[in-house]
Amino acid sequence: MFWWRSNIITEYVADHWKEDKFFGSQFLNGFNPTVIRRCQQLPSNFPVTNEMVQPFLDAGDSLRSALETGKIFMYDAKHFERIPKRIPDEGILHVAPGLCLFYLNSEQQMKPIAIQLYQQPAEDNPIFLPSDLESDWLLAKMFINNTVVMQHQFVVHLLKTHLLAEVYALSMLRNLPTVHPIHKILTPHFQGTIAVNTKARCNLIVKLFELTAVGTKGALELMKRFHQEITYTDLCLPDNITSRGLDDVPKFYYKEDGLKIWSSLNRNKK
Repeated sequence: MFWWRSNIITEYVADHWKEDKFFGSQFLNGFNPTVIRRCQQLPSNFPVTNEMVQPFLDAGDSLRSALETGKIFMYDAKHFERIPKRIPDEGILHVAPGLCLFYLNSEQQMKPIAIQLYQQPAEDNPIFLPSDLESDWLLAKMFINNTVVMQHQFVVHLLKTHLLAEVYALSMLRNLPTVHPIHKILTPHFQGTIAVNTKARCNLIVKLFELTAVGTKGALELMKRFHQEITYTDLCLPDNITSRGLDDVPKFYYKEDGLKIWSSLNRNKK
């Protein structure tokens, strides 16, 4: 996202970032491919109707049929509801704890078909559609992406990668002698973990928090909310993919490449 040198990828993003096809592909192979899941029944607080989305489905398809055949996917930013916001001099910033519905069409493209920016439906909380004004639809997608990237930075990256790894690294150093077989297996994977985290706590994390709409207080609250729900299988890629109903999704390169790494690590362990 923040790469400053121009290359083929950055030029492609600059040319296509407004397109629905590109937006949808990011949920499978972009900066946070861990938040989308298959949807077989719409939640009661996301009252999308067939009439709303019919124009964006394949010919002859319907919302009910698409739900039954596994073509509908969803991102839900419910953890951002009532999250503390950063308050700069210019005034409070906004975070939209929205819901986004996707459709996997016959061309194997994951496309957004409906966005609601807040959790509770109301007259002042409409469902945005691809047929709305281009600027309205684009802004709705930007609000969704804002929570997706914050969830990546604070939860998937900082919490689940750095901070959880440090817990096990410290436990290994405190409890296992260096001659222990498990110590020997784990040491290469924990190389630099504590040093990187220590340096980040001193010089990086708070600065990063304050670049976002939620600020330090909101980021810590967000991590707390997600931490309460983490299970062991959440951290195991095959189980994570299956629990989200994504085993058979085409062009899911994060899954394909990730499972190769997972298999390699398992072979090394044995």
